[in-house]
Amino acid sequence: MGGIRRIEVDVGKGGRLEFVPSKIMEPVGTVVRFNFDPKNHTVTESSFDNPCQPIEGGFSSGFIPIQSSPSGVTFDYTIVDDKPKWFYCGQGTHCQSGMVGSINAP
Repeated sequence: MGGIRRIEVDVGKGGRLEFVPSKIMEPVGTVVRFNFDPKNHTVTESSFDNPCQPIEGGFSSGFIPIQSSPSGVTFDYTIVDDKPKWFYCGQGTHCQSGMVGSINAP
C-alpha cells in the first residue's frame, strides 16, 4: 500500500505558549506537521543542553505571523533518523516560557 505516516502538532493553539503534543515518539519517515495558530511563532531545532538556541544546520520554519485561526499554515518536518531532536519557539521569550518540544527523546 502507499501513503505517508503523519502526526499533527498544534503551535500556540488558543493563545497558549505550547506545542501539543510536545513529546513525539514516531518512526523514521513520519511527517511531523506543525499547524500554526495566531501570534508569531517558529519551530526551530535546538539541543537538549541549549533548548532556546538554534543549532547549526537544524530545521526551522522561520517566523510565521498568523492573524486568525484556523490559519491553514503548516510546516512539515520528516523524521530522517532515530536520534532525539529538540525544538522550540524562537519568538520573544516563548521558549523561556516553556514553548519547547521533542522528537524521539529518551
